[in-house]
Amino acid sequence: MALTIDQLEIQIVAESTQATQTLDALIGRLKTLRNQLNGLGPAGKNASKGLQAVSKNAEKAQKNSKGFIVQLANGEKPVQKFTDNLARQISKFRTLYGAFKSVANTMGSWFNESNDYIETLNLFNVTMGDGADAAYKYAESVQKLIGIDIAEWMQYQGTFKQLTSGFGVASDAANTMSQNLTQLSYDMASFFNTDVETAFDKLSSAMSGQVKGLREFGIDTTVASLQEYALAKGIDKSVRSMTQAEKSMLRYNYIMEKSIIMQGDMGRTLVTPANSLRILSAQFTQLKRALGDIISVVAVKFIPYVQAMVEILTDVAKALAKLFNFKLPKIDYSGLGGNMSSEFEDAEDSLDGVSDKVKEIKKQLMGFDELNIISNPDSDSASDGVSGGNLNMDLLEYDFLKGLDTGKLDEVKQKMKDILGYIPVIAAGLAGWKITKFITDLLFANVKVKTLKEAWALLSKKLTLTAGVTLAITGIVLETKGIISAIQDELNGVNFTEILGGGGMIIAGGALIGQFFGSALLGAAIGAIVAGIPMYFTGIYDAIMNGLDWLNSILIPAGATLTGAGIGAIIGMLGGPIGAGIGALIGLAVGLVTDLVILIVQNWEAITGWCSQACKDIGQFFVDLWEGTKAVWNTVDTWLDTTVIQPVVNFFVGLWEGISD
Repeated sequence: MALTIDQLEIQIVAESTQATQTLDALIGRLKTLRNQLNGLGPAGKNASKGLQAVSKNAEKAQKNSKGFIVQLANGEKPVQKFTDNLARQISKFRTLYGAFKSVANTMGSWFNESNDYIETLNLFNVTMGDGADAAYKYAESVQKLIGIDIAEWMQYQGTFKQLTSGFGVASDAANTMSQNLTQLSYDMASFFNTDVETAFDKLSSAMSGQVKGLREFGIDTTVASLQEYALAKGIDKSVRSMTQAEKSMLRYNYIMEKSIIMQGDMGRTLVTPANSLRILSAQFTQLKRALGDIISVVAVKFIPYVQAMVEILTDVAKALAKLFNFKLPKIDYSGLGGNMSSEFEDAEDSLDGVSDKVKEIKKQLMGFDELNIISNPDSDSASDGVSGGNLNMDLLEYDFLKGLDTGKLDEVKQKMKDILGYIPVIAAGLAGWKITKFITDLLFANVKVKTLKEAWALLSKKLTLTAGVTLAITGIVLETKGIISAIQDELNGVNFTEILGGGGMIIAGGALIGQFFGSALLGAAIGAIVAGIPMYFTGIYDAIMNGLDWLNSILIPAGATLTGAGIGAIIGMLGGPIGAGIGALIGLAVGLVTDLVILIVQNWEAITGWCSQACKDIGQFFVDLWEGTKAVWNTVDTWLDTTVIQPVVNFFVGLWEGISD
């Protein structure tokens, strides 16, 4: 690409130079023609003036073309400088990436060594059982004396113990066999100058009944050799009739006797270069493991967060796939099982003809693998196995998830979700900052400052607008996040704080933006309206859906107060009768009335029941009062009639009767 640009520059310069030369010739001809026209009188002079104007334009074009050539020549240097700088940055990045990758791979190998040791220790403890402590102490002593890798030792001994225990060997005998076979692996490796893993593989295969491995080391473990060895030891029992535990113990003793000259070879030749290199390699492995232990401490704390992040990203990817209507393809398997039964029946018929050859095959295979128990050809087990695999045995099962503890991972995952929830807020703030920076660069691109005071004023304006837009956008995203959370999970302390905090940031950002444009109050008023209206309706929604509580009962008047204050401030700035203070009081009253209305609606039955009961109680009170008043009046009436009225009447009646007489 650079060669193409250089060729293009050369072509442009050449063509521009040619154009300049052509303009020079044209200017010369125009001057000559102008001089000739001057001698032709008034008409010639007018024509001469026109040619003079053309000549000036040509000279101007000539100057511009020369300037272009100079600029083009000078422009080659910035291009070359840019490409050189880009190449240097790419080279630095590749160097840093290579170094980082190398360090990461090295530390990863350390961590893998530490992790493998933990897994090996688990295998060792489980397989060795009660003898694990004693076996581990012995392995430690061997490591200190010889310098072998204890993890490798435990891996081999644990595998041998599992192998022999699987044959039915008693635990104590299996512990002894596993320890000595492990030791023999190291001695054989030293004796035949091979790696320990190769010697271990040959020994384990021999203990499993295979003869090829140890035959390369001069030890023949065929059935004939084992039978001869058993007879020499006074054992009359046939090898083929022995149990697997008996066979494994016979193989073990046979191998130990045949390898006497190899036993102890590593200790005897420890100072040889080959063994010294083996020990040095093991020591380096132990160093890597120790360094890996340090990394493991950090990794164990860090890995759950990575797992949680991966799970969250997986959930997001699945949600996006579902959004795009992704569905697994449906495959028709109906044609696969149509002729299976007839094929199995044919196989069963064929087995009847094969069964006569089983005894002969058994004799040929016994030397390779005596662990396989070949079924009696006269039995129906073969046909049963083909037809359905049913041995009249209950299949053993175990709970793979028993003891699984995902509490820590779930806790970390929830924390990660909470943290990731604020990423859009942070991203919005950064986006606001970048957008504002772009806008301010455009607004003040042609502004030139001459003094420090002017520079400070310009910087203050830029910072004011940048901070205002950043705060406003961040506040909008934060309040929106809180509102969405409140709608989905109901209002709680976290999203309540997010809504109020986001609203405060919107108001502060609006005030700074307003200050940039000349009125901080107007900006704050608009911000209060933008923040307050969603607060108000979110509080109403939560109160309706989940009941009125102290959170939504605060959020409703808070949103109404902010909205009222913003509207009042704008009305006041326009010369209206109210301002921010009165508007805030009106908004607060609206919010409180809203709370009261919601409270009444949600408790209407209780209120109407109370009112009904209260009316009944009041009515009963007046009824009782009336009855009481009547009773008192009757008592007073009787008393007056008896005590006052009747005596007075009797007095006047007697007086009248006396007068009449």
